[in-house]
Amino acid sequence: LGAGPGTASIALLLHALSGDRKPKSIEFTWVDRNRKIMEDGIDLLEHWKVPGLPRTTVRLISCDLAQFRPEGEWDLVL
Repeated sequence: LGAGPGTASIALLLHALSGDRKPKSIEFTWVDRNRKIMEDGIDLLEHWKVPGLPRTTVRLISCDLAQFRPEGEWDLVL
């Protein structure tokens, strides 16, 4: 398990456009052993720039998901 190319995150961004309460910004932390696949996801995000999307930042963490220990507060884990 891991973030892969971030397709679940991209789906969440597109969903954010459909609601009445659009967030001003969204921050993702992607965790996956394969950094290259996450970088491919960054390319997907750049390709799918849609007017009205919230400001989006992505932090990449290359490690085994079982060893990842999140810091701080989280609103949603996909």
